[in-house]
Amino acid sequence: MLNKPVVLLTWMIGGLMENVLWISLLLLLGYTLSGRERLAGAGWVMFGFYWLSTPEYYLHIQDYFNVALTLLAAAFSF
Repeated sequence: MLNKPVVLLTWMIGGLMENVLWISLLLLLGYTLSGRERLAGAGWVMFGFYWLSTPEYYLHIQDYFNVALTLLAAAFSF
């Protein structure tokens, strides 16, 4: 049985958010190549969600400058 489900869940979410970053960048590249605006919109929204997932780490290590930068990047993505 799994002794530490919280650790596993954190690992799974971390990997998921890394995949969200790559998927969002591929959607933005798809927009660049095809010109379909819906791809760009979906790419920017996913890119914003990625940036919203990163301030928690910076708060943990008490790096408040990067917390502000990641929140600012997320705000500009939406």
